[in-house]
Amino acid sequence: MQNPSAWAGIVSLAFAILVQTAFFAFWLGRVSQRLMSLEEHSKGREDVADKVIRLTVEMEHVNVALVKLVNNSESVNRQLGNIAMGRVGQITEL
Repeated sequence: MQNPSAWAGIVSLAFAILVQTAFFAFWLGRVSQRLMSLEEHSKGREDVADKVIRLTVEMEHVNVALVKLVNNSESVNRQLGNIAMGRVGQITEL
């Protein structure tokens, strides 16, 4: 390795790796800091998640009840229609 350009290449490569490592460490520190702040911010918010889950389950039950109500009202509507048509038939027989 008597060629000075080879030494310059090795030094520049080592410098580039050092710079990239420093930037990666800086980025990792910022990500860690951000994660810690998010964890601190979310403390005490567990009850909100539980409330959302309970609300979701309650809405599912409401949707099931609504579907049953719609089905029952359709069957009542059909029965009333059958009764009305039966009475119309009886009136026309007279």
